[in-house]
Amino acid sequence: MRIAIALILVTILFNLSTVQSKIQLQPFERLHKISADIFDAHNIMSQTEDSGNATNFSDLPSTPLLDEIAFSVRPEAEHDLNALLFDPLKMTFSKSISKDSDIPFIVAIIKESKAQRVDLELILSVIEKESQFDPKARSRAGAIGLMQVLPSTAKWLGLENTSHLWNPDVNIKYGVKYLRYLWKQFGYGDFSRLKVADLQNEGLRKTIAAYNAGPGNVKRYNGMPPFKETVNYLKKVSASFKYYKSL
Repeated sequence: MRIAIALILVTILFNLSTVQSKIQLQPFERLHKISADIFDAHNIMSQTEDSGNATNFSDLPSTPLLDEIAFSVRPEAEHDLNALLFDPLKMTFSKSISKDSDIPFIVAIIKESKAQRVDLELILSVIEKESQFDPKARSRAGAIGLMQVLPSTAKWLGLENTSHLWNPDVNIKYGVKYLRYLWKQFGYGDFSRLKVADLQNEGLRKTIAAYNAGPGNVKRYNGMPPFKETVNYLKKVSASFKYYKSL
């Protein structure tokens, strides 16, 4: 009788642990909505690439940047209570940055990285800090989506209907385009293939800081603005950048 009871208890405990394991994995599985059939991420050929290392900036705006963009320090993104947030440091996932990766929206991110010649790991690091890969994230300042793009920024960059920023593909495209603009202002060299050592270069540090505090503030202080949020922003993006480069 005691043996039978013990067997029943063991069975119950095993089933509970299995259920708990499935519950823990469920949010991650829901995040992993990547279609491997969209394209082969290992063989993306961008028509916008030229034969050299110089990036083509001809599609960037020639009009002055609005002060509300240039000098805007954006607050942290706000998430719904049921938002599924991706934190690679706290999850077990495929560490291959390819079409088979478990990183959310990786296919669209790789596509824009190749098309606009912007470093892939930097894009991932900015998205992680801005929204933790939550496409529905928003901030009190009005920033939207994965890359927390302000509608005024997207409109200035050429997006006519800013409601499309809720589309992850559109959000990534214009967030990356803004990064490319900032690099044109502060960086130098090949923006498509950065290295961890580049984090010591003033150009990259200014580019990252400007994404948070606006290029106007970076120019005003001739470097890192003395804002606690921006200092922490640079630290977090830099840490994530090192992590993604190590995958």
